[in-house]
Amino acid sequence: MLTRPTELNLSNWRQPGNNRWAFHHVREIIPTEKIARGNRVSELDKSIIGIVEEVTVAGPGGADWSLQRWLDESNSDALLVAHRGELVHEWYIDADIETSPHIVFSVSKSITAILAGVLVDRGLLEPAKAVVDYIPELADSGYGDASVQQVLDMVVNIDFDEDYLATSGKFLEYRTATAWHPCEVDAIDQNLHDFLCSIGRARGEH
Repeated sequence: MLTRPTELNLSNWRQPGNNRWAFHHVREIIPTEKIARGNRVSELDKSIIGIVEEVTVAGPGGADWSLQRWLDESNSDALLVAHRGELVHEWYIDADIETSPHIVFSVSKSITAILAGVLVDRGLLEPAKAVVDYIPELADSGYGDASVQQVLDMVVNIDFDEDYLATSGKFLEYRTATAWHPCEVDAIDQNLHDFLCSIGRARGEH
């Protein structure tokens, strides 16, 4: 069973050594909202085959690593392989995490796009409209002249560098605004809405 690291805090919960436990216990670290699933669940049929375990992965220097070694070295906690609608491989670092929640990171962009599609289908969202038609406060930001479709396509040219090692700047402001990182003494204390309004426009077209 995975146990909470003794030194885990808001500054280091995403770091190796802490993240395996933290990514299954996010709501114990940062504010979250539980969203209930629908009544219908689409389950994958299982057809487990051993051949996946024989796959090799290029390690440092080009050396061949076994799949299991790569999973261990990369601090992975689970691996599922689906092929043509069937689950052909399933691995977990701990049996207890098979049914536990897990952070989804950028998968949330796909979830957001699906929800946007539902709104479009219901006539509540028009992709061709400007973002400011729905959020006027973004008029002076990098999103000021962008369309909803451009946001969905992720082609808006904003002044933002996704630098995961940054110790200052916009990316750290983003993490602070989402409560993923503690607000430093001299940092701007803002929510995500305010942060998005503060992002500037980069050179070039959307």
